[in-house]
Formats: sequence, structure tokens, C-alpha cells
Amino acid sequence: MKINAKHKEFEVNKFDENISVPSNGLRAIDLNLQEGEKIEIVFTMQVKEGLPIDVWFLNEDHYLLLVSGAQFLFFIDGSAQEVAYTRKIVTLTEHDLYKLVITNYYNNQTIEVNIIYEIRTYYAETGKTSSENLSIFIYLLFLTVIILVVLVIALFFKTRSYKQAKSKVPKNVSREKIKKQKLKKDNTHKIKQTKQKVTDEELPKKSEVLVPKKVEPEVSDKVTPSFCGYCGKPLSTPFCKNCGRKV
Repeated sequence: MKINAKHKEFEVNKFDENISVPSNGLRAIDLNLQEGEKIEIVFTMQVKEGLPIDVWFLNEDHYLLLVSGAQFLFFIDGSAQEVAYTRKIVTLTEHDLYKLVITNYYNNQTIEVNIIYEIRTYYAETGKTSSENLSIFIYLLFLTVIILVVLVIALFFKTRSYKQAKSKVPKNVSREKIKKQKLKKDNTHKIKQTKQKVTDEELPKKSEVLVPKKVEPEVSDKVTPSFCGYCGKPLSTPFCKNCGRKV
């Protein structure tokens, strides 16, 4: 019997039998699987005379078909044909009556078959163990949910930050570009206005075009003589530079 630290894993029943099988006859070992159980049958079979036999593992319904000579179904894991020695392991989970059948159809004499087999019966785990497993499962599920939520939140904020950064860069560039264009346009407009203002101030209006006046030589009412009447020297001013007298 194998014992686990927390619960009994399975129970083992061992058997060692010598079975006589007549010529053209058969022998069967009955196995009953109860509801909710799981059994594993491990058997070793050897013919003492070394003669061939057939081994069939089947349920009771198909055993009746075998006996009547009709076609039947069997478990491959627990069956063999024309063997003098075999070792098999069969696992059963459905509630039913099963039979391990030995047939002696190849020999004209009775044979002796030694069969050693053990039946391992597995039981459902106790409620305590189930509760412990359930608690562990709930804890793992809760931990998994928390991890997933944290990952989703982190991914959400990361995606949000990325979108904000991505949308922010083009807007700044666009605003800066528009600002520069506007400043350039304003400067150009100011220069044009200044040039226009200077041009308008420098140029007279069409209605106020200045026409240069014709300058006529002034004619003095008094004619200055060319020579001084006192000393006879040439004169260039109203006073004689030579004698100093006024002409």
C-alpha cells in the first residue's frame, strides 16, 4: 500500500494463482469496479508447459459474446494472442463487471497457468484535501487576476503617454512655424508700410506739384558808373576803392 503525505493515493490487493485450463476450454477471473472508483490491474501470466494461449480482457457483455462464439470487443492493453508469457497493465474508470479470460484452443491437453496480479484501487480525495486544493486554486486565480490588472493599467498609461507625446510634437512644431510665418508677414507688412510712407511723404501730391519759378535778374534803379568821377579809376562798387569817395 502506497501512502501519500496528505491522503491515501491508492490501495493495492495482490494475488498469486495457478489456474488449470482444459483443452478447448477457458477460465475467467471476475473483476468488479464500483461507482466512483478507478482501478489499475497489473498482471503477469505464464504457461508452465510453455504452450500458447489467448488472453482476453473484456466486460461481461462481451464475455457472453465470446462464449457464444460471436464477435466481441476487448481491451487491447489487457489482451494478447498465442502467447506463453505476457505482462499487461489495464486502467478502468467506468463502473462495470470485467473479466480476465484465458482460453486454451491451440492445445490438446490441459495446461497450468500461473498468474500474478495486483489491483490498485484509487479513491477520490478527501474533502479536506479538496478544500486545500480549491483554496490554492482560488489564490492562484486571484494572483493571476491582480497581475493581469496591473499589466493592463501599465499598458494603458504607457499607450496614453505615447499618444500624448506623439500628438504634442507636431503641434509645437506647427505653432512655432505659424508664429514665425506670422512674424515674417508682419515685418514684411511694416517694411512695405514704411517704404510707402516715406515715398508718400517725399513725393508731392499730384495736385500740389511744384513748378520752379523763373528767376529774373534784378534791375537796379540806379546804375553804377564804370569809372570814378574823382580819380578816374574803374569802379566795381558804389564806393571808389582808390579814393574812397561815393560816386
